[in-house]
Amino acid sequence: MAQAGLDVARLRAELTEARAGLAERNRAIVLLGQENAALRAHDAVLSAKLGALVERVAELERWAGQTPRNSDKPPSSEGYDKPAPRSRRERTDRQSGGQPGHEGKTLRQVQNPDERVRHAPSACGSCGSLLAGAPVILTEARQVFELPEIALRVIEHALGQAGRPAAPARPAPAPSATTINQIQPGPRGRGEVCAFDLSKETDILST
Repeated sequence: MAQAGLDVARLRAELTEARAGLAERNRAIVLLGQENAALRAHDAVLSAKLGALVERVAELERWAGQTPRNSDKPPSSEGYDKPAPRSRRERTDRQSGGQPGHEGKTLRQVQNPDERVRHAPSACGSCGSLLAGAPVILTEARQVFELPEIALRVIEHALGQAGRPAAPARPAPAPSATTINQIQPGPRGRGEVCAFDLSKETDILST
């Protein structure tokens, strides 16, 4: 009987220990469930933020890819990123510039220029000593092709009148270049004035 009592006591102790272990496991399961729920909620928040970031990146990429050629942005918005202009000429095997066999034309020095201007160094570029009166041992010719200055040429048209005693005096016909005004520019003068006005407008537009 004593042995049976000991076995019952031992079984009750084991049962109590098993129940305590089961309760501890149940508490761990509850805690794990709570942590899992918190992680799922946090994952949902992160997924929402990631979706918003993906949409924002896509929007920025679309905005960065916009140019005046595929949107309503002004041409000035390209700044220095503007692509180089493309030639509309069709590609051929010929190189640009003068072709072989073509006679080129350029300015060449003439033997007898209209004016010669002598230039002599005033001092040595190395030691700085004066070279006044020193003989010129070498001359290099550089020619400048310049247009002559334009000067006004005044032409006076004297319109004489002649007549007979019985008839009124008749003036000579005026040249077509003159008007009733006593002073006016000639045809070439008017052309130069128009060219000057056009060049002035071009300078204003280019500034």
